[in-house]
Amino acid sequence: MVFCQECGVQFGGRFCTNCGAAPSGPSGTTGGAIEKCPGCSQKMATSNVEERVISGGKAWHKQCYDIAYPQKGPAAGLGQQKTTCPGCSQEMIVGQDSGSKTIHLGKEWHKQCYDIAYPQKGPAAGLGQQKAPCPGCSEELIVGQDSGSKTVYLGKEWHKAGLGHQKMTCPGCSQEMIVGQDSGSKTIHLGKEWHKQCYDIAYPQKGPAAGLGQQKAPCPGCSEELIVGQDSGSKTVYLGKEWHKACFEKAYPQKGPAAGLGDQKTTCPGCSQEMIVGQDSGSKTIHLGKEWLGHQKMVCPGCSQEMIVGQDSGSKTIHLGKEWHKQCYDIAYPQKGPAAGLGQQKAPCPGCNEELIVGQDSGSKTVYLGKEWHKACFEKAYPTKGPA
Repeated sequence: MVFCQECGVQFGGRFCTNCGAAPSGPSGTTGGAIEKCPGCSQKMATSNVEERVISGGKAWHKQCYDIAYPQKGPAAGLGQQKTTCPGCSQEMIVGQDSGSKTIHLGKEWHKQCYDIAYPQKGPAAGLGQQKAPCPGCSEELIVGQDSGSKTVYLGKEWHKAGLGHQKMTCPGCSQEMIVGQDSGSKTIHLGKEWHKQCYDIAYPQKGPAAGLGQQKAPCPGCSEELIVGQDSGSKTVYLGKEWHKACFEKAYPQKGPAAGLGDQKTTCPGCSQEMIVGQDSGSKTIHLGKEWLGHQKMVCPGCSQEMIVGQDSGSKTIHLGKEWHKQCYDIAYPQKGPAAGLGQQKAPCPGCNEELIVGQDSGSKTVYLGKEWHKACFEKAYPTKGPA
């Protein structure tokens, strides 16, 4: 940070943000014309501070700035800013006589023009009361008055019961009903009132809830009738249906000790010998969810010779999850260059095709898209522009 020698303000940029002067050295001393005006590109002297404007960190001549960014209205020393009323197109001075104006969607209107374009209804407009007919008896009601004698339903005012009852038809028999009365003989379903008997015909109930005998369902195994919800100790529920336990176990038999039978057995995938599942785990290997007896064996993908998995790892290579003999892998996937015990690995420069030793003399090379280039060849092929 330095102090401006012109106005004494501390600043840290290329020039003083107060007067536009710039230091010519570390001490902050200035030296005549420092900056160019962005408007006319002429140099600006550090004197005549009154004749400059600072905007966006740059110093402008005042007249150049006013041409580039002209102001409107009183801020520019001109007359008031004016606009037209959208209703009558008459000119108005913006911000004045606000008592006689209305602002709508960011524009000023004369109040009377706005009321003509967007007329109000009811008392708010100074007119008579707003009226609407009762949906039950079609008698006119004054909206918002006598609310104690009214009911609002679906956004409309109705006379309450006794003043033109609200009526609806039963969806079952289409007979008219007075809404809210005789509720003991009605059922409400999906927001509508039904006669109970009409609802029971349309949506008959089953089992005890309907006053009938117990609800029954056949066992899926033997088709014998079961009383739903009783004797649960002798039943199994599967996929929402009740089964006799014995029928379910016949249809879906269990294996192994869980079924009360002998040990569950399986065969070793390697030698096909029977094994008892879960026993003698010390002599087994689990691979792909199966138990193997003794050592697990696999064949080398190169020579098809059997190998014991996990043993002699020093003589093997693992590739794509499989074990290979090292020599078989090297034949299938030969290496190049020094890693294979051969001479240096070479590749041509894409620019001049001269052979390069890969990985050497990196100071004189450029790597681009995975290939080594002579720096001079690369710059000819991809010349840079400007100071870079």
